[in-house]
Parts: sequence; C-alpha cells; structure tokens
Amino acid sequence: MRFIRKTNYYQDIQIFKHEGQTFWYTCLLLILFSFPFLLSDFYLGELALIFIYAIAGIGLMLLTGYTGLVSLGHAAFLGIGAYAHAYFLSLGIPFVFSLSISVLFSSLIGTLLAIPALRVTGIYLAVATLAFSIIVEQILSHWVSVTGGYRGMLVPDPSIGNVSLKSHTAFYFICLAFLSSSLLIGLNILRSPVGRAMTAVRDSEISAQSMGINLARTKTIAFAISAGFTGLAGGLLAHKIGYLAPDSFNLLISIQLLLMVVVGGTRVFTWSYLRSNIHWFFAPSLGFVKRQPSRKICPNPRIRTRYIWINPGSSPDL
Repeated sequence: MRFIRKTNYYQDIQIFKHEGQTFWYTCLLLILFSFPFLLSDFYLGELALIFIYAIAGIGLMLLTGYTGLVSLGHAAFLGIGAYAHAYFLSLGIPFVFSLSISVLFSSLIGTLLAIPALRVTGIYLAVATLAFSIIVEQILSHWVSVTGGYRGMLVPDPSIGNVSLKSHTAFYFICLAFLSSSLLIGLNILRSPVGRAMTAVRDSEISAQSMGINLARTKTIAFAISAGFTGLAGGLLAHKIGYLAPDSFNLLISIQLLLMVVVGGTRVFTWSYLRSNIHWFFAPSLGFVKRQPSRKICPNPRIRTRYIWINPGSSPDL
C-alpha cells in the first residue's frame, strides 16, 4: 500500500494521485485499444457489453456509494434510455442527438423520481425504487404505440452521417470512448462542490445540513446524474441487443448492477470495479469450461464461485 503525503489542495483533488496510477492506467488503455487486433468479434462484443454495464454502474455508484441512496430500480432507467433512443432513431433523428436526448430524458425521469423518494431512506428507498422499476416495466409492456409492447421494438443500426457503426470493432471503440468519458466526468463530479456535498450527505445528513448543504437539492441532483449515466448505457445497450423487449429490463438486472457496485467497491473508480464486471458478465460466456472438466482453467476461487452460481450444472473441477 502506498501512502501519499499531501501538502496542498491541488494534490487532494487531482484525478491521478501519483505517477504510478498515470502509468498503469495508460497501459490499461493501450491494452484495451489493442484488443480489436487480437480478439475475435465474439469477445469484442462481450467486452462492449462489459463497458456498457460499467457505464450504468458508474451512475449507480455515484448514487449508492457516494450519496448513500440505495436503488433497486436502475433497470428502469436502463430501459428508459434504450427505448427512448430507439424511438428517436426511428423518427430519423441522428445517432448522437438521439443518444443525447435519451440521456436528458432519463435524467428528467430521475429528477421526478427523486421528489417523492426524498421522504424515505434506507430500505424504504430501495423498496420505492423497486416499485418504480415495476411500474416502468408495465408501461413498456402496455404502451404499444411507442414501445411495441410484448412484440418488441427493432433498433436501427448506429451510424454517424454516412459512416456505419454496425461492425463489432466500431461499436467496441464507441463503447470504450463513452466509458472513458463517463469515468472522467464521474471523477470530475466528485471533485466538484456537488460531489463533495454528495459525500457529506452520505457520511451524515445532520452534519451536512448544519454546514448549509441543501439535502433535497443534493439528492435530486444525484438521482438526475445517476439516471443520466444509466440512460446512456441503455442507449448503447439497445444497439447491442438489437431488438428490445420489456422483460429485458427486470429486477434481476437491477440486482446485478447493485452487486457489481458492491463487489467492485461502492466508492472505487478503479480496476477492481471493471474486474467485477468481467466476473459477472464475462464468466457465463466461458461455456467451453463445461466440456473440459479435468482442466482447471479458472484458478481464481472467486471466479469459480460466481461461475458455478450462474451455471449450476458446471463442473466442480473448475
């Protein structure tokens, strides 16, 4: 463990705490950029899915880890962003503008949700967000004129001008760019007065209020920012799925997002969070492990435990 002596305020708010972090994150970025030249389209698609859920996890981490508000309804924001983006694309709105509108629309819904949710905390807030998720799922199922109901909704292919982004490589780079931008935006939010107010509310609402922090305003902003990040992930997820259905955004997705944040660290914007994403969403694709029970391909016990939990019929020799 490295202990850093801070002698000025700039050291406390800078994104990279020391030169080692700068070096290793640069190496990680270079490795991620090299994957399209080393991996097949299948694994590029799996990595793009990890990036998408990482963006959604960033939003949930800002709400749960840094503001102290537990949510079990983020699958609803994921669905709102996905359906809004697909609907605006079907109207002929360009990809970038459609994605931006879906993010703003998700933030607006998050703001509206925060108004009644401000009256409750703890487990009661979790139940309230769970109820919101169920309501949104029912709306997506029965608003046939917009969402298509249970018949589903076809998502147009992504493109910027005349350049198609349908290929696995192009979509991988798009997801990587949005993930990198989301991480930088999230880190800068935490360095801002709003981010420090969110942290103060998490630590002690009474102390934060005594220092002049508006609790209602801070929590509302946290909900709006979190919903915006999740809406962005939903718009990208719509292209990854290709065809939307209401049951794609159920309670299980909300629980998985919450587990990713908890396993990776509720206040950690580092590699450990990305590693938790890989464990949860990349392990099920290792189906070849079932056909090779005598080879211990996954030596890490945590990977084995989660793989067996997701695939109960997997080999105990894994």
